[in-house]
Amino acid sequence: MPPCAAARALDTHTRNGPAARHSSGGFTLMELMMTVAIVGILAAIALPSYHTYLYRANRSQAKVALMQGYLDEVELFQENFSYVNPTFTAPALSAYALSLSATATTFTLTATAIGDQVNDSQCQIFTINERKITASSPGNNCWNE
Repeated sequence: MPPCAAARALDTHTRNGPAARHSSGGFTLMELMMTVAIVGILAAIALPSYHTYLYRANRSQAKVALMQGYLDEVELFQENFSYVNPTFTAPALSAYALSLSATATTFTLTATAIGDQVNDSQCQIFTINERKITASSPGNNCWNE
């Protein structure tokens, strides 16, 4: 093989040769479609798990706020012999609205789901009263989670 032919043959196998002019160096449509499909499957699996995690975290915040409110009311009763609390201010929660219903001898604190938390099908309302009796709806086991 003459030296020129050997150089041309070598040149076709390198990036600068005529073969490089015909390859695009990018991804094929099929590779891109497979990548999009894989990302879609992962998102379909991860998104519901993420929402479940957020719901559970918000429930924990509501239970902590209710327990703090319970302790405040018990302390108020020990000082004033009444649960009526004109200065009750509910802590700002992003997923639950807190409310207090009180008489001189009883009270009920309620946390009601708001915003995206209303989509939580298990625990939308938490309550606690002066006897520390807890309840939740629609599920009855939300305080134990």
